[in-house]
Amino acid sequence: MLNHCQRTFRRTALAVFAAVLLFGAAGTASAQSCGPMDVVFVIDNTGSMGGVISQIQTQVGLIADAVAQASNGDYQFGLIAHPRNDAVVLLTMSPGNRAAFDDAVDLMETEGSCGNPAAWDEGLNTAVNGLSERKGPDGEQIGDFPDNWRGSATKIIIIITDVHPSGFECDFDAGTHDVRVTELGQQAAARGILVTSVYVPTGNTPESEIVAILQDPVNSTGGFFKETSPDASDLSEIVVDIIKNCGGGTRTGPTNLFIDPQELVVVNNGSGTVHVRNLEAAGFGNMTVWSVENIDGSPSSFTASFHETPAEVEGTEEMDLVITAGPETPQGTHLVILKATREGAPDNYAIIHVIVECQPPYFLGTNQPKDQTVTRGSTATLRAVPGGDGPLRYQWFRGPSGSTRFPIAGATSATFTTPAVTGSTPYWVRVTNACGSRDSATATVSPSN
Repeated sequence: MLNHCQRTFRRTALAVFAAVLLFGAAGTASAQSCGPMDVVFVIDNTGSMGGVISQIQTQVGLIADAVAQASNGDYQFGLIAHPRNDAVVLLTMSPGNRAAFDDAVDLMETEGSCGNPAAWDEGLNTAVNGLSERKGPDGEQIGDFPDNWRGSATKIIIIITDVHPSGFECDFDAGTHDVRVTELGQQAAARGILVTSVYVPTGNTPESEIVAILQDPVNSTGGFFKETSPDASDLSEIVVDIIKNCGGGTRTGPTNLFIDPQELVVVNNGSGTVHVRNLEAAGFGNMTVWSVENIDGSPSSFTASFHETPAEVEGTEEMDLVITAGPETPQGTHLVILKATREGAPDNYAIIHVIVECQPPYFLGTNQPKDQTVTRGSTATLRAVPGGDGPLRYQWFRGPSGSTRFPIAGATSATFTTPAVTGSTPYWVRVTNACGSRDSATATVSPSN
């Protein structure tokens, strides 16, 4: 199976390719990696996040390098921290402010809030809307955050937290703070800002409720939802991966097409379902025409089918998209473009990262062909019982293992019956699937004396 570094490399390369294709299809994508990037971090600095802050401070160089590379050197950083129950502007966006970003990250310190939640929703509000200093019942925004978002940039907000939002209050209020996060996600989408939420599972409960709130602006904007390990040791790796994938988008501007989830993991011949919502359905008489296009150079790698579902939001149109990986689809991350066409409305696009996981063939213990001695002039049957994801293909050879000079015509199954045995002859089998091959040990068939 692919390790994380292999996945990251493949995603980055495919994201660049997707940007080129979408530029031609929709006229809005950048042809060079992610293009100019505006990246704002909204980071919970309350007491339970000490380990997270340390990870960011230690790995800030890797994060900054990823932004510089993905943007081809055209970037702006912003940083809003949340110690106590405040939103502290540590860095405003300005061109090429990497050194200032390093300094701002070093200023972050944890400090407990007056309640269990944190004011990260206020930081999201500050980042989306470019707000000046303001006060609330039990907290405040310290420092102005000018609205310096650039229209031509890929705009990304990365929220990192482990708790509910609380506004400038001490407690989370269901029906108030979660609704506010939903509204802020919609405002971000309208401005073409991609919101990514990174959840750190430090033990706060109910976890499912925290996760659902964090996922809401992600679903609205087309960003990513990520979860770290409990000690956040993989945080910098996750953030770098988000940046290399352009925050979830390879084009600028708002989209009316939202998908959940944005990453789909399947095996060969396996299927997964993505829920799609088109917010641009209202006001147009004809139904949406849905289509997908695989862009990794192998159009037959996937099949897709659409299944209409009842709209949960009035005035929208919703579908379940079932994606099935082919038997020979290579392992790794593939970009699948979803397109929604509706008469009288602009085309909408979304990108789905389909991760194909595949276990190469392998042999355990005695599951390989074995030496045999048979009566001279009779035949022997050799058998291989490999592991690995199917479908598996077989090719038997005469000679020592690894030597392919003498393939045996028609010997393409798990068992092989030899010709009449008149002398000692070595045989072996190569087993192959979509993600690799494995050679068996040599089995020697000999006649008895």
